[in-house]
Amino acid sequence: MDTRSAKRSYCIQQWKSIIQDRNNSGLTVDAYCEKNGLSRHSYFYWLRIIREEALNQTTSSGFVELSLQTDNRTELSTVTEIPAEEAETSQLKLSVNGVTILVTENTSSALLAKTIGVIKNA
Repeated sequence: MDTRSAKRSYCIQQWKSIIQDRNNSGLTVDAYCEKNGLSRHSYFYWLRIIREEALNQTTSSGFVELSLQTDNRTELSTVTEIPAEEAETSQLKLSVNGVTILVTENTSSALLAKTIGVIKNA
């Protein structure tokens, strides 16, 4: 890994932590940024970078695109359907605030872990 990649990875990890802290704080983005001396522009820049990276990692593993919408609160808006390649007898369908995730016995644990990571950091 070159210096530029290492720096980017470090920044992404730092901002993931900041974004998670903001989500847990219950504060608006503006209030959180003001309280912590952060630029609102930087917050949304890194949020976009982190989401794009998470989506790229997940789509390359066979998952479909996850659409995210931002306003004063970060919310998941839609998840497109995962086509079933064969009839499945056992499945779990999770639906919260218009977001639906279908988990079957054929869903890999790695894909499920990545999906949970995307949702957790969104």
